[in-house]
Amino acid sequence: MKAAIIIAFLALCISYVAAQSTPFYITHPLQGDSFKAGSNMTLEWKNGVDKAAKVSLLTGTSDATMKYTGISFTIDGPSGEHDWKVPTDLPQNATFSFKIDFFDATTKAAGSSYSAPFSLSGTTGDVVTQPFVSAIASATPVSVPVPSASVKPSSSIVTVIKPAVTSAPVAAASASPSSVEESAASGFKVATTAICFMAFIASALVF
Repeated sequence: MKAAIIIAFLALCISYVAAQSTPFYITHPLQGDSFKAGSNMTLEWKNGVDKAAKVSLLTGTSDATMKYTGISFTIDGPSGEHDWKVPTDLPQNATFSFKIDFFDATTKAAGSSYSAPFSLSGTTGDVVTQPFVSAIASATPVSVPVPSASVKPSSSIVTVIKPAVTSAPVAAASASPSSVEESAASGFKVATTAICFMAFIASALVF
């Protein structure tokens, strides 16, 4: 019993640490959410970079088959949320996900973040008959390397970081070495504090 409690607690702590350090950690929508066509829904995230980012709407029947719908919009990174009006002409009985493409001037890296899959009701497009199948069972947010051309949202919130290209925005050059060091130190302190706290609680539960 104690072991199960410890495992659950450690999983919760790991999720918390990821939420503190992952750029554009999407907190809404959640897996299983449904929104009505023509209504407004709110995209919410944590740790948005200090500039605009592009959001694309994806759809598909599995993690590996998600593709672009052609719908995209721009969000303000620091705001933490964006209201979006759900179009009515999207596929019926389909599964959707958001993809956020961003460039972090502090770390000088480009990346992409995906929301959990969600559904829409009241749409008028083509009917999708195949149910959505996720290849990832865990709901714990993860950060994994994925080829830049792939589109793989899942039940997890995934962030993909890739090296900056030479055409990166000029703003990236404005990041001073001191700001990079401060950012790294801040992230290290958060992770270290969380890990120490986890170890303390685990010891207390065992002994």
